[in-house]
Amino acid sequence: MIANKDAGEFLRELAPASVDLVLTSPPYWCQRTYGSDSRELGTEPVVLDYINRLADILHGAWSCVRPTGWVAVNIADTYANQPGQYRHSDKSGVSASNRAKAGSAPMRSLAGLPLKTQAGVPERLKIAMIDRGWRCRNTIIWHKTSPLPTTATDRWNLSYEVVHVFARSVKSHFSRTEHGGFAEYGTHDVWTVSPARRQGGDHPALMPEQLVARLVDQLCPVGGLVVDPFAGSGTVLRVARERLRNACGADIYDWEERRAGNLQTV
Repeated sequence: MIANKDAGEFLRELAPASVDLVLTSPPYWCQRTYGSDSRELGTEPVVLDYINRLADILHGAWSCVRPTGWVAVNIADTYANQPGQYRHSDKSGVSASNRAKAGSAPMRSLAGLPLKTQAGVPERLKIAMIDRGWRCRNTIIWHKTSPLPTTATDRWNLSYEVVHVFARSVKSHFSRTEHGGFAEYGTHDVWTVSPARRQGGDHPALMPEQLVARLVDQLCPVGGLVVDPFAGSGTVLRVARERLRNACGADIYDWEERRAGNLQTV
């Protein structure tokens, strides 16, 4: 079930202690816009405003997550510059697709950040969640086997994102020996997973099914409940159901991919 509503509202309405795993990949800071809804996360010009808003939304799961449950968040960093210096450029060699991508990204305020630095979004989110009482038990490094190339000539190409894994209490469900445990996946916190590749009409930021499956297998018991407050294309919900978990989510936009995947939108 996918509810057409705001992520924070959705989490607050869930029954207390009903959720085993909140697994989500929220919109990243100032990298793109998905529509015209004023509630859309990621359009905040100042990075700290984005961090505080996202952390407040995720902290709204404190009541609905079981004492043995988890919140797992896939997040990436953003550079402190204005996206697409070619936003309105006809400079030779800049493709139309790159201009369109740059034009869809919200304008950023440097607001104390040195130009061209990484903004530290993953690190800031981790600290903000710890300050709200969550325990960061792991930061998974998602190593991408075939990352998108960069046009930057003064830094290395970005080839990873992170998944912060937060627990409510000191003892949480974790599969070590069951299907999907250490025997299948190993014990390390660097996971090599190919990025999902878009096809025409897809959501522009798909979460890889292999990444979702591993987190669901190890953090949610069979028959448990997985929720995604930024459901997007519905990948998390579909994979969770395939792995015999219950699943529900929300999104402020109604993506065609969810209907095509036989996930009901209300």
